Amino acid sequence: MIATKNLKELQTCISHLRELGHTSAELLNQACPAEGTHQTLDEGLFHVLHGASLCLDSMKSMLCSPVLVTDEEEPQLRLLHLRSLSAELVTLGSELVSQGSKVSNVLGSKCGQQCVDDLCRLLPVVEIALASREKQLRILQEDSAEKQAAAQIQESLQQQVEQVNSILEEAAQHNLPASLIHQATQLQGELDTVVGGVRSHCEELKSGVELQKQYEQLVRSFEDLLSLGSDSFTQQPDTELRSRAQLQKKLSSHMRFFQFLGDHFEILRYLTNRVPDMPLEKWEGTIKGLQDQVARLQQDGLEKGTKMQETLEMWSQWEKDSAWSNSLMRSIETSFPKIPEGSEQESEKPLSYKELHRILEENEAQVSQMLEGGRRLQRAGCSGVGVSVCKLEARWRSLHKRLEHERTSFDKERKLKSRFRHNSATLSQWMDEARQRIDRWSELSEEMDVEQRRELYLQSVALTKELEAKSEVKVAVTGSSSQLLQLREPHSDRDPEDKGTPLPKTSDIDMCSINAQLRQIELDWSSLLIDVPVIQQTLQKRWLEMETQQGALLELQAWLGAAECQLEEYCNKINKNSCTNNDLTQLLKYCKESQTEMCAHQITVDYVNQPLQPNSTEKDHRLRYEQNQYAEEQGRLNHQWLSLQEKLNSKIQEIEQELRNRVEWDARLQRINSWIADQNLWMDSAQTPSSQMELQRSNSICQDLEEKIMQKSAALQELIDKVGGRQENRSCNFICQIDKSIEACTALTQRNDSVKQRLTQAQLLWNNMEEKLSHIVLKTVRASQTLEYYRGPQLSLQAHTDLHEKLQLLQQETEASEVEWDKLGQNILSLRDTISPAAAAIISKCLDRQRDSWTTVTGALGQQLQRCQKVLTVWQVYDKRAGSLTEQLQALQSEATSVLSSTPAQDNTVELFTVKIENVQSLLQRTDTLQSDLEGVLEASKDLISHLEPSAASLVQSECRLLPRGVLQLRQQLSRKLGHLQEELKQVQEFENVLESLERNLEVWQQRLEDPALKADQSGLMELSGLSADLDVLNERSCSLTLEDAAAHRLQFLNRHWADAYTRAEEACSELQTEVLRQQRFEQKCESWMLFLQRMEDSLAVDVAGSYDGLRQQLCTHKVSNLISSLTDTTKHLNYTLICLCVSALSG
Repeated sequence: MIATKNLKELQTCISHLRELGHTSAELLNQACPAEGTHQTLDEGLFHVLHGASLCLDSMKSMLCSPVLVTDEEEPQLRLLHLRSLSAELVTLGSELVSQGSKVSNVLGSKCGQQCVDDLCRLLPVVEIALASREKQLRILQEDSAEKQAAAQIQESLQQQVEQVNSILEEAAQHNLPASLIHQATQLQGELDTVVGGVRSHCEELKSGVELQKQYEQLVRSFEDLLSLGSDSFTQQPDTELRSRAQLQKKLSSHMRFFQFLGDHFEILRYLTNRVPDMPLEKWEGTIKGLQDQVARLQQDGLEKGTKMQETLEMWSQWEKDSAWSNSLMRSIETSFPKIPEGSEQESEKPLSYKELHRILEENEAQVSQMLEGGRRLQRAGCSGVGVSVCKLEARWRSLHKRLEHERTSFDKERKLKSRFRHNSATLSQWMDEARQRIDRWSELSEEMDVEQRRELYLQSVALTKELEAKSEVKVAVTGSSSQLLQLREPHSDRDPEDKGTPLPKTSDIDMCSINAQLRQIELDWSSLLIDVPVIQQTLQKRWLEMETQQGALLELQAWLGAAECQLEEYCNKINKNSCTNNDLTQLLKYCKESQTEMCAHQITVDYVNQPLQPNSTEKDHRLRYEQNQYAEEQGRLNHQWLSLQEKLNSKIQEIEQELRNRVEWDARLQRINSWIADQNLWMDSAQTPSSQMELQRSNSICQDLEEKIMQKSAALQELIDKVGGRQENRSCNFICQIDKSIEACTALTQRNDSVKQRLTQAQLLWNNMEEKLSHIVLKTVRASQTLEYYRGPQLSLQAHTDLHEKLQLLQQETEASEVEWDKLGQNILSLRDTISPAAAAIISKCLDRQRDSWTTVTGALGQQLQRCQKVLTVWQVYDKRAGSLTEQLQALQSEATSVLSSTPAQDNTVELFTVKIENVQSLLQRTDTLQSDLEGVLEASKDLISHLEPSAASLVQSECRLLPRGVLQLRQQLSRKLGHLQEELKQVQEFENVLESLERNLEVWQQRLEDPALKADQSGLMELSGLSADLDVLNERSCSLTLEDAAAHRLQFLNRHWADAYTRAEEACSELQTEVLRQQRFEQKCESWMLFLQRMEDSLAVDVAGSYDGLRQQLCTHKVSNLISSLTDTTKHLNYTLICLCVSALSG
């Protein structure tokens, strides 16, 4: 047995601990203890404490197990073991305090002392558990003793019943007196009644034990249910949710389990107070512990269910938002303009793009809110929405990119087409005019003078310069067409992020027209490139054919002089003033035109550089002079020509390099200025974010923007250094522009700090708002689920009172939450100024939706609380009335029990019966007064049942039925008792009357027997003898009645003197009869005998009377006949003689 084992272990630990105490005392007395003694002592203390700890753990496990009794002697034996364990625990505690502390002090170990203290603190807990188990065993022992006593009583009574049955059988066989048989029969009935009561009590005990076993099984099953619920929280993390239906199913199962748990605990608590003969002190601790576990488990379940419900509502809202977003995107995709290019409606495209841009901007906040909701669902473990969120986000970005791409492409294409048309028209018109001039020049006749030919030549040179200038237009036309062709290629592809929607194509007809125009321009341009130099050379030859070398030289000298002067004028002008790019461009244009003219005049230069052709009419010395002078002029011309050519080449290179530098600097400055402008535009839009995602992205951009601004400022400073290092041809305007850009960067830095601060504040406000809103949403969902938990049936008034208190507490919490709503509203008002109107509208809509949910929940709470208050009021009225009626009924039942079960008194006088009857009648009257209270209880029960759930209503109805049944049973018992008492009173009164009558008749009889005159009257003596029947009835009644002593003595006196008087009367009558027979003749004797026989026959022929008086008269007559018969026995010989004489006379 476990208890025996634990007892031995405790005794062993105590013994070892005492030994360690003695050892430590010896060590204290020793000056130099042996080596290793302290270690041995330490190890011994460890083993003792460890063994005691294991023993206490084993005892604790034993005490936590349920009490099972299988043997009648086991409870007493187990009680002895428990008492021994309790005594040993006390001993162990005292030894730990004394010996354990002594050993720890010797060892000087704080840890050892702490272990001893911990073990001492554990001992009271085990002692309390032992006391509780001992109390339970005593209760079981009492129950067992009660059942055993009832069985023994039942067995003893059964034996007595069998004995009485045996006596009755023997009485029937031996013709025992009726009074004895009557007493045995009465005893048999009483024994049967007692045996039935004992058997009923035994059945109740067995039923009670069976109910208690079932109740214990129910408790264990509920503990298993609690364990199952606890295990559900300690299992592995929840699997990923693929669909909202899966989450809905999981939440429904979760809610059903905890509602099932709460309902069954209410049933268990209800049954605890309803099981008959239930030892409540045995189960109070268990039920309280179960209640705490249920409350704790329900709280955990509520938290988990609240999160699932919040996720489910979020998922439902996200599905609605995603469906709306999907519909919106589908509508936007079908709203992209599909107007063919070149049609009349093409001008409507910008309006369509503008409208689409407006739609995208207006719905940006709501779509971002939808995407953010999907990400929150993913973080909550709802992986089923991940793919949809990614697809919707990519689709939304694709729409933005597609709109931007199409709008940009459309604007660029329109500009390119406009530029192409304008440039191509301008170029075509010029080429037509140039072709006309070439054709006109080709058709000129040879009959023209030198000036005319010179003028045509100069016009051709001007045409060449125009051709050179128009080459830029030609390049622009070619570039526009190439860009249009490049734009046409992407149009035939799909958007890389929107693989389902093809982008519109450029009109093939329009592109064919452009290609045709371009081919024609190329042909015309190529023709001009060929014909212009040809016609120029032709006109130059024609001019030089009539122009002398001196004339040509003079013409070249004049042109070079003018060109140099003009070049110098341009250069001086640029040096003196701060030049612009336009000035440099004009100078470059002039230089290139001069270079072109030089190329055109190269033939003239070649013509001039030829040897001078002598004139035959001139003299030789003049000829030589002219040749020398001409040669000098040639040299100066060539030098001037080469000098101008070198200047032009140098100036062109210088200007082109300067322009390249300026273009590069302008481009860099323009990029920086564009970047600054873009950042300012971004800041304008970023100050009012439309979603948290955008707000976080903007915050991140602001963080990165600081470094980028510093980089741009450094680039501007570097540009200033480069520009400032060049002193020639520099423009102060450019440096001013750089300074303005630097100032713009500084302003951008300040604005970035301001925007960052604003965004940080908006982030804090938004996070605070989200946190408060989430907290309120959780409160709403928690309150809703709490109401669902509270919707279970309440089976008792106490349960309903507890529910009312819980609902009141929940209402107080909801009322306190109104402050949070006010704070949330203020937070949203502050946030509204820092976010976009669309986002503010969405937040307001979400707040209104949550507010409606909160209003719905608080309304449901108010209704449930109002209903609970109403039910509680009705139930309290019913409970008060039913309790009052029950108390009265129990008081009456207790009084009735004392009256009904009272043992018969020794002296059952008429006065005593009268008092008993009055008591019973009083109880009946009080029972009748309960009827009005009962009607009030029934009316209150009907009102209560109409407000309760079917399960609780059926229980109240069942309980209510017991009250009328109890009143009716009590009334029936009292009525039966009253009838019995009245019958017994009547019997006692009749007994008294008959006894008094017989006593008077006895006195009369005795007087007649004493008076000789009256004694001679035989009929009078015989008449009094007939009253012996009344005495027999009186004796029989005395057996069924409990007589007082005086009445019993009177009856005994009456019987004794009656028998004496009867004997004397019989002797007197016999003597009188003998004397009469002696005096009669034979015929008189025969007549007397015949008359006697006739009277006997007549009396026997009468039927048995149907009434008590008739039966009594017949019995008296029978008694008189017996007396007469007995008198005839004394004269039998006379009768015999008479008969013989009669026979002989007849025979003769």
